Amino acid sequence: LETCAQIEYKDGAYQVELPKQYEDAPARYVALCKQYNVSRAAETRPMADYIDRITRAASKKMPAERLENAVWRLTIVPEDGGKVVEMIHKPSGRNVLVPRKTGALGSLFGIGTLRERVMRGLDDPELNAFEAVRAGETVILTATLADGSVIERRIRLGVTRPERVDFETTITHRGAEPKVYQIKVIPHFHTMARSKDPKVLTGYVKLDTWVAFTEGWQQNNGPSARLLNESTGAIAMYNHKTKSGILETYDPQTISRPLLWWDAPNEQANLELLTQPAELKEGDSFTYTYGIEHLDEPPE
Repeated sequence: LETCAQIEYKDGAYQVELPKQYEDAPARYVALCKQYNVSRAAETRPMADYIDRITRAASKKMPAERLENAVWRLTIVPEDGGKVVEMIHKPSGRNVLVPRKTGALGSLFGIGTLRERVMRGLDDPELNAFEAVRAGETVILTATLADGSVIERRIRLGVTRPERVDFETTITHRGAEPKVYQIKVIPHFHTMARSKDPKVLTGYVKLDTWVAFTEGWQQNNGPSARLLNESTGAIAMYNHKTKSGILETYDPQTISRPLLWWDAPNEQANLELLTQPAELKEGDSFTYTYGIEHLDEPPE
């Protein structure tokens, strides 16, 4: 289940294949779990969630939407939380997201994605399924919650300029009681370096000018972490050896602060964004926006 799956995008969907001798493995595994009352797939993972994932993956077809222009090619899986699972920067030929783990049926899109996690406002922070509609170079993702509230995400190319990918999310509350919502944007960017040497890889935050902040950084904190609270609306990570990086911009009126989770050994840097808490009454809406661009030079 975790080593043999092959996945390929074809005809508007991800096709999942298992070797012939293992085609019945998902069904056998589910039956055994039920027979022996296995309740968890891992310490922090309920078995029901794992079974749902391998069952959907083993169906051999996961619908996907693809957005493309001269600069970017994005692939989005609406049924798996509306995740962006591929961000190809065409001029460099680079997927700016971490390469996903191959063969893992239960976590095909566990890493190497851009997702939005509901930190406050839902009992379950993971929205498993969105409906998708295409409108030109825009994909509109919609999820309706149990109380009728709606989360709508728009992913667009070429709105401001061709080299920028624009994201806009609106939450409209329909519940009878007020509720506080807070979202975390979590992109798994590929740094292409295991080094933390600032001469190789550097994180920058925009104050009045761009300032490097990652020297001495340990996973999610460092000596200059306070600078993230002073950001004026932009954060970046740049690899000086490959001469490539990522710029993330946002509206500081709706985003409370950027965050960095950096896993150097796995060449992963999550340039996360945490929205302001928004208390919504019935009929109220909250919208936040951000954008992503590829860097060929350090930010100036």
